[in-house]
Amino acid sequence: MWTRRQYEDAAAKIGKQFVESDGAESINDLSTKVAQEAGLNPDGIRTMVCLANVTAFEGIFEKKAKEKAADRMIEFDIGEPEVVINNLFKEAQDQHQEKVAADYNRQLDYFSDIPKEKEPLEKTASAVPGVEIEAPKEREYSPHEVKYAFERAAKQMSEAAEQTKFRWLDLLEKTARCLVARDSSTAYRTQFEKNAVSLLGEEVAGELLVVRKLTSPTNTPAILFDGEKIASVVNSHIANVVPEEKTIIDMVKAAHDARCEVERYEAGIQWIAANIPGGN
Repeated sequence: MWTRRQYEDAAAKIGKQFVESDGAESINDLSTKVAQEAGLNPDGIRTMVCLANVTAFEGIFEKKAKEKAADRMIEFDIGEPEVVINNLFKEAQDQHQEKVAADYNRQLDYFSDIPKEKEPLEKTASAVPGVEIEAPKEREYSPHEVKYAFERAAKQMSEAAEQTKFRWLDLLEKTARCLVARDSSTAYRTQFEKNAVSLLGEEVAGELLVVRKLTSPTNTPAILFDGEKIASVVNSHIANVVPEEKTIIDMVKAAHDARCEVERYEAGIQWIAANIPGGN
């Protein structure tokens, strides 16, 4: 676990390289490299990238001041922690797939055939009298082969679930940013929540609650629909949305679909754990 000083030093290095390259090296790419070398976890990556954005801003401002630039307006592509996390996950997944290909010399999916040895041949009678042909002899898969297939499927499902969780959170963070940019008032967010539930159903309440937390001050209780019961909203509210708001609602729907996908992966992993040969 890094100390605060280590995060600050790493962020200062990233910000300096970003400014010196005039943006040619993105904060995301620089952060990905540092995070990979240090083995940072997602929370550590979020801390480092946020600090890197601050140091980059300060570096650009200082550079403009030294150059006595007439325009002191600062615009740059900020680092996005979830992009860095996804980059690292994708690279780890690619390395895993390359290792599988090297070890087994084949590309497999969840439901591919179990790796097996060359099947023995047995002699069978042919349609031609006096001539025998050799045909593959059926055999049962060994417990080891079956267990391998189960474990491999569970691992791939687990990796896919983690990647989908990142996509779910990324969609909700984008939803929160779009809402605040459109109208930062609490009244608007309440109206948006009602419209979303009216169009998508009460199943998206979980996603809306996360968005409410992301758009509310720290330590503020997250209460949907301004305290109105969800059943009342579903039964009585009629959605009236403009195209821009419909786009944001679609992001909520995509996030909900991602959560359902994660639940399917987790159900599959639980089934494997309960049915894997030699398991408890």
